[in-house]
Amino acid sequence: MANMSRRLLTVAAVLTGVLAWSASARAQSNGTEGGRFHFDVGLTGITGANKLDTDLRHEAEDNGYSYSSFVWPVGLEVDPYYTFNFGLGLGGSVGPLMLGETSGDISSDFVIVPVGLDARYEFLNNSGVVPYVRAGFRYPITAGDSISNGQIGPFVGAGVIFTKIHLELEAAYDGSKVTTDLGDFGDTKVVEPYQFMFTVAYHF
Repeated sequence: MANMSRRLLTVAAVLTGVLAWSASARAQSNGTEGGRFHFDVGLTGITGANKLDTDLRHEAEDNGYSYSSFVWPVGLEVDPYYTFNFGLGLGGSVGPLMLGETSGDISSDFVIVPVGLDARYEFLNNSGVVPYVRAGFRYPITAGDSISNGQIGPFVGAGVIFTKIHLELEAAYDGSKVTTDLGDFGDTKVVEPYQFMFTVAYHF
């Protein structure tokens, strides 16, 4: 329990740091030439959530234990980044937040929050419709007894920004990994909890 509390505090500290840095950087970039600071907040659908849920359930059932779980397939994501006038952008990401709720013989809720860095390139970045691609890496911070050992993985994405209505749509792939660990109730397995993702965000 203490370990989970420490990890949740780490997640909270990361989120607080990102928000504070975002507000400061955006204030400094307003009115400066050479680039712009942006901050995207959105909801992301996670295709890997169902696979993670299935793997955990099969681990328990294969060892003779009842296990019922629900992994939220949609999570919150924030992406602060800075773009130069020629279209190159550098930034980071926190999320999407993944929550898992379990019951049965095994009761072990969990939280996963990936943090990452990436570079992007925006095409037609002075127009009302801005397509872009980005690539980098992510590391999943984990909290909970059934999920551990986050492993860094590649991240790639492509999307489009509708600047006049501040809407951003993105499809992406996250190859970071975690280890499912039910202790004496099952075996360990390394899985990708996110995989393909689809995001709808507000673009500041």
